[in-house]
Amino acid sequence: MSIAIDRARTPGMNLAMARKVGLRVVQWLASIALLVLLWELLALTQNHLFVTDPLTTVKQVGTWLANGVAWQLTAVTLAEAACGFVVGSAVGILLALVVGLAPSIAGRVLEPGIVALYAAPKFVLVPILFVWIGNGFIPRVVLVVVAVAPVIATYTLTGIRTVDTARARMMQGLGASRRQMATKLLLPHTMGYIATGEVYVLPHAMFVAVGAEVLFGISGGLGGTIYTQGQLFNAKEVFAALLIATVISAILSWIVGRVGARLNRSRR
Repeated sequence: MSIAIDRARTPGMNLAMARKVGLRVVQWLASIALLVLLWELLALTQNHLFVTDPLTTVKQVGTWLANGVAWQLTAVTLAEAACGFVVGSAVGILLALVVGLAPSIAGRVLEPGIVALYAAPKFVLVPILFVWIGNGFIPRVVLVVVAVAPVIATYTLTGIRTVDTARARMMQGLGASRRQMATKLLLPHTMGYIATGEVYVLPHAMFVAVGAEVLFGISGGLGGTIYTQGQLFNAKEVFAALLIATVISAILSWIVGRVGARLNRSRR
């Protein structure tokens, strides 16, 4: 009987899901159409030295895809974002462990610094990093690390501090060692918060990498192309690099939304 009811409900559920997906597709298409229209109007009212139209920009992206330039520029920026993301995640987790698990004096000293770094505008560090390290690959990665680490530290620290104390006391009463407490209780609980933090900070790492290339004034990468071609008033290539960076960020944001929703459902 229950099987028959489930089968009867399935077409209705499939229809509701199809409507939901169709509505999302229409929303995305409408948003893209509106952006393209505003972009076209802006191009019509401005000098082509400063703004280029959508069709010309798409043609330039197509040329870059055909000759491999798009892949080279994207690879440079993604390498900076990926390295900064990995190192920043490791640093953030380490800082959170020190603050959350070390003696209270260490936590009291480090936690205000993490909060300050989280709130501080990261791009103001560019002149300092330029003087100390130069404008190569490493200072751009350092800037991404500085942006990623405090976010991951905050999420990890939240996970450590929201561990069920009643369960922890029960495990202690049953004679669990510190290692067992860490592996059976602390780590599984905190991993969900760490994963959520990493998911949400991933597009931010890409954004910081592009901004770092612009501010350091390099010639490679998507941000570097925006900087160098902007100096030459080559709006076509500036907007092509901006379009590629925007598409990549949109894809990362979509992935983030999907993974983040699953993590939130699993935590419930």
